[in-house]
Amino acid sequence: MCLIGLSLAVVAATQAIADDDSVLIPSKYDEASGQWIGDVDALTNALKTCKAGDTIILAKGTYDLTPPQGDWEAASMDPSTYYGPSMLIIGKNDVTLKGATGNPEDVVIKTTEAVYRILRIAGQRSSVRDLHLSGGYATGGGYNQNNGGAVMFTEATDFASNCIFSACSAKRLGGAVGIWGSSGFGGVVYDSVFRDNNGAGSTLVASQTALKGCVITNNISSSTGYDQPLTYYCQLYDCLVADNETTRCGIEGGFAENCRFINNYARGNNHSNPGGGAARGAALTNCYFYGNRCYRLGGAIRGGTVVNCTVVSNSVMNATDSYGGGIYQASWVENCNIISNKCGHGAGLQECAFVTNCYIAYNSAISSGGGAQSSALVDCVVEHNVAPGYDNANYGGSGGGLYGGSATNCVFRDNSCSATYNSSIVYNCDIFDTSMHAQVFDSCRIANCKNEPLARAIGAVGHPEGHTTSNIYMIGCSVMRNCLVTNCYWRSVPGLFVNSAMFHPGAAGTNRMENCTIAGNYYYIFARGFSSAGYAAVFANCAIIGNTGADIKMMDDGAVVLSNCVYSTTAWSRTFLPGFEDGENWRLDSVAQAKFCGDRGSEPYYALKLSSPLREKGLVLDWMADGTDLAGNPRLRDGKADIGCYQCWLNPVGAVISIR
Repeated sequence: MCLIGLSLAVVAATQAIADDDSVLIPSKYDEASGQWIGDVDALTNALKTCKAGDTIILAKGTYDLTPPQGDWEAASMDPSTYYGPSMLIIGKNDVTLKGATGNPEDVVIKTTEAVYRILRIAGQRSSVRDLHLSGGYATGGGYNQNNGGAVMFTEATDFASNCIFSACSAKRLGGAVGIWGSSGFGGVVYDSVFRDNNGAGSTLVASQTALKGCVITNNISSSTGYDQPLTYYCQLYDCLVADNETTRCGIEGGFAENCRFINNYARGNNHSNPGGGAARGAALTNCYFYGNRCYRLGGAIRGGTVVNCTVVSNSVMNATDSYGGGIYQASWVENCNIISNKCGHGAGLQECAFVTNCYIAYNSAISSGGGAQSSALVDCVVEHNVAPGYDNANYGGSGGGLYGGSATNCVFRDNSCSATYNSSIVYNCDIFDTSMHAQVFDSCRIANCKNEPLARAIGAVGHPEGHTTSNIYMIGCSVMRNCLVTNCYWRSVPGLFVNSAMFHPGAAGTNRMENCTIAGNYYYIFARGFSSAGYAAVFANCAIIGNTGADIKMMDDGAVVLSNCVYSTTAWSRTFLPGFEDGENWRLDSVAQAKFCGDRGSEPYYALKLSSPLREKGLVLDWMADGTDLAGNPRLRDGKADIGCYQCWLNPVGAVISIR
C-alpha cells in the first residue's frame, strides 16, 4: 500500500483497508470548520503518476478544487485539450477512483464558480465510485468539448457507481454526465443520484449515457437561452425521475425501462419545440408516469413509443391551447393504463398513430377529446371520460371518449358529452351509457344511452346557454351501418333544448342509416333534413320497431327517406327532394311479428329467425358484396339482403336418416 504525504495523525479514522495496488489519499481534520479536508495535491499527483490497474482511494473529507483567487488556468491539468478542459483526468486503463467509506456523502470533490468540468475518464474500463462530485461546469471551446459538467466518459467501457452528482452544468450537453462524440452511447452510471443540478446548457443532467438504478431528482433549469431537456438520448433502466423542472421536456430520445416519472415539469412555451413533461421521443417500456406537467403538448409524454406503461394524473398547464394531458403524438401505445389526465384537448391521448389494448378512463378535457382525440384506437376500453366545456363560454366540450380519429373493437362506456365526434370512424365497438358523435358507425352495439342534461356538453350543437344532452348524433355526410341501437332513453326535458337526434346534416349531402336495428328504445328518435339546402336523411334496410312512443320523429320540414324499412309506429311530417323517393316499406303491429331469435337475455336477441318477414326484403347496396353483418357473417345470402343488423344464416331443420 502506498500512502502519499501521509501521517497517521491526520488520516481519517474511517479509512477502508487498501490492498497493495491502491493509493490512499489522506485527509486531515480542520478544527476551525469542524470538517475533514482532503489533500488535493496528493489527489492530482496520484492521478498523474498512477499506472494501469491502480485503485486510488480518497479518505473521508471534502476535496475542494477551487484554486486560490479563482486562478483556474493554473489549477487545470489540461485547460486546452482536445476533449475540453478537465480539472482531473483518469488517463490509464482499469483505474478506479473511489471513496474510502462506501458512502458518497462522506467523500466530496467540489468546485466553486467552476469554469471546467471536474473529471474526464479517458482510460478503458476505468471508473469512479462512492464519490460526491459537485459544482463542475463544462465550458470547453468546441462542439463536443463542453459536455459533462461532473464527468465526461471518452470510452464506452468507463463507468460510475454509487455516486452523487450535484450543482453541475455544461455549456452544451450533459450538465452532470456526458460523453465525447456527437453520436452513439458511452459510459454507464450505476446506482447513483443526480440532484440539485442547475443547468446552463442544453441538457440538464446527462447525455448519451446509460443510467441504471439511478435517482434523478430536484434538478432545475434556470436557463432562459436554451430549450433544455433533462437527459438527451440516454438509456434509463430502473430509475426514479422526480421533481425536476426543465425548459424543453423531460428525458429526450433514447429509452426508459422499468422507470418511474413523478411530478416533473417542462415549463417551456416555445411553440416549435415544447412538451413532454416526463419524456419526449423516447421508447418507454414498463414505466409509471404520475403528476407530470408541461406548458402545452404532452403532460407526461410527447412522441416516441409507450408500451406496458401507466400514465395517471398528468396535465398540461395552458388551459386554452393544450393537447395530450397524458400522451401526445406517440407513434405506438400498447397495453397501457391512461387514467385521470387533464388538458384542453385530448386529455388521455392526442394524435397518437396507433393505440391498442389500452384502458382509457377518468380523463377530463376542457374542450374536446376527454379520453382521446385524433387517435386510432384498437381493442381499447374507453370509459368515464368527460369533456365538459368551458365554464364561462357560450359553448361546450365535444368527444367525452373520442374526438376524431377512429376506434376498432373498442368498448365505450359512460363518457360524458360524447364518445366520438368530427371525423371519427367507429367500427365493431360496444357503446354503453354514453353519447355518440361520429361520421361513421359500422357494426356497433349501442345500448343504455340517456339524454340527461349536461351543461355545455357539445358546443355549437347544443343550446347557447349550454343545456344539451347525451345522444346518438351524426353530423355531416355520415353513415351508420350494421348497428344495433337498443334500450336507449331519449326524451324532452322541460325548459331545456334537447337534441335526441339520430341524424342531423351539418353539410349538404345525405346522411345514411343502412341495415340497422333500432328497437326497444324509449321515447322517439329525431331525424332531420333541410329540404331548402339539399340535406337529407336516408334510412335503408332498417328495422325500426318496438320503441316506446313514436319510432321516429321528423323535425321541421326535414327531407327524410325510408327505403325498404320495417316500422311499427310513426309520427312525422316530411318534405321530399327530387331524387329522394320512398322505397317499399312495411309496418308491423308488434315486435313479435318481426320474429327475432329469442329472449332479451340471449345473444343476439335481434337476430332473425328463418321465418322472419324481414328476411330477403332489403335493398342490395354497393358495399354488400364483400361486407359483413354485425355478427361478422356475410351480408348477402344467395345474393339477397335481410333487413336489420343481422343477416339470417340459420338453416331449416330437415329429415335426418341414419342407416346402420
